[in-house]
Amino acid sequence: MKRKILQILVIFFLLTLVVNTARQVVKLSEAKSRFDKTVKKLEELRGKNSNFRQELAFRETPEFVEMEARNKLGLVREGESIVVLPKIDNQQNQVNSKGSNLKIWLERLFGKS
Repeated sequence: MKRKILQILVIFFLLTLVVNTARQVVKLSEAKSRFDKTVKKLEELRGKNSNFRQELAFRETPEFVEMEARNKLGLVREGESIVVLPKIDNQQNQVNSKGSNLKIWLERLFGKS
C-alpha cells in the first residue's frame, strides 16, 4: 500500500515536472520569437538612421545649399539668367481644346472648313 502511494506521488511529481518544463519551453520559444523580431526591427531602424545621416550630411554641403537656392528661391550666379517656361499642362490643354495638330495645320493652310 505504501509502495502504491509512493508510486502515485512519484508519477504525479514527474507529470508536474513535465508540464512545467513544457510551459517553460513554450515561453522561451515565444521570447525568442519576440527577440528575433526586435533584432530585425533594430536592424531596419539602423538602416534608416544611416540613410538619414547620409541625407543630413548631404544637406549640410554647399552644393545642396546652392541647389536649393536655385530651385526654390530662383537665385542665379553672376552672368547667368533665368528662363521661365510655360507649364506643359497649359499647352496640352490649349492643343486639346483646339483639336489635333493635323487639324490645326490643315486649318492654317486651307482656311477653316
